[in-house]
Amino acid sequence: MDVYLGVASLAATEFGIKAGRAAVVARAAGLYSTMPVPFLLATACLALLLSGSGNKPAGAVTPQSPGLSKTAAKHEPARVNVNRATIDELKTLPGIGEATARRIVEYRAKNPPFRRVEELLIIRGISRSRLERIRHRVRLD
Repeated sequence: MDVYLGVASLAATEFGIKAGRAAVVARAAGLYSTMPVPFLLATACLALLLSGSGNKPAGAVTPQSPGLSKTAAKHEPARVNVNRATIDELKTLPGIGEATARRIVEYRAKNPPFRRVEELLIIRGISRSRLERIRHRVRLD
């Protein structure tokens, strides 16, 4: 049982959770004494985190995923219209260099505009994996 209380107090200190709540979680983890200690440690920490009753100072900021922050959306790179972009604009796409950008422009000059992003696979130098990397940055209007 000492192991569980130690784990709980460590987690309480680490995550700023009330010691009383940590002891309750430790006792609950002790009921499953046949489980391996690393699993119990993970279970105790997860239970403490999910309990959400930490001692947070007033005005404490909860960390956010970079993908969810509002400022990250503002700094998202502009989408490139492959039917009108210059070679320099096309080169801003990940994995598209001078030669591939030139091939796109040459293809556009001889053929109708791209109607689907998948049509870029016609261009030598654009593989399926490269297309997936640039898909979110390409527009066709």
